[in-house]
Amino acid sequence: MIQWRKVSKNNLDAQFLFDVSELLTQSKYTWYVTEAYRTIERSNRLWDEYKHGVVLRDANNTPLRDADGNIRRGKKGARAAIGGLSAHNYGRAIDVVLDGSDDPGLQMNWNTKLPGWLWLKQAIWKHPRLHSGWSFGDWPHIEQYKWKDYVPWRKTYEDNLYAVQHPTLFIGIGLPA
Repeated sequence: MIQWRKVSKNNLDAQFLFDVSELLTQSKYTWYVTEAYRTIERSNRLWDEYKHGVVLRDANNTPLRDADGNIRRGKKGARAAIGGLSAHNYGRAIDVVLDGSDDPGLQMNWNTKLPGWLWLKQAIWKHPRLHSGWSFGDWPHIEQYKWKDYVPWRKTYEDNLYAVQHPTLFIGIGLPA
């Protein structure tokens, strides 16, 4: 079973959406989609948190700063690719979590040794058009197999790489301050 909850199916590649929906609908386990299409800006923000830690903010969402004026950061975020290098940027990836309980509502369970996660790994491995994040340590990630063959990712990444090298030109898109 698959639950999309607050995640939109808009902007997902039609074939990828069909394949992943069919796969997860066949599962006896309940899967919640936690992420689907993401913008370059969101990828950059997640990548920044993965590399440098989550920006700590006050109640007004203003970044906290130390005595020297540097932005304070907490724990590092989840594994993420920089904008342009993520299949999410092209609508060809989703992230899922296993509902680990029969209790009402989502009971997220990230224990990848559970039968549900092992089923998912095997099911994706057998699927001709899907690829699992297991191969690069991102367990909940499902992407279109060889997605880079279908999208202009190199130009998008190179344009964004320029943004990474010149962050002052792109204030507010989640790059390191």
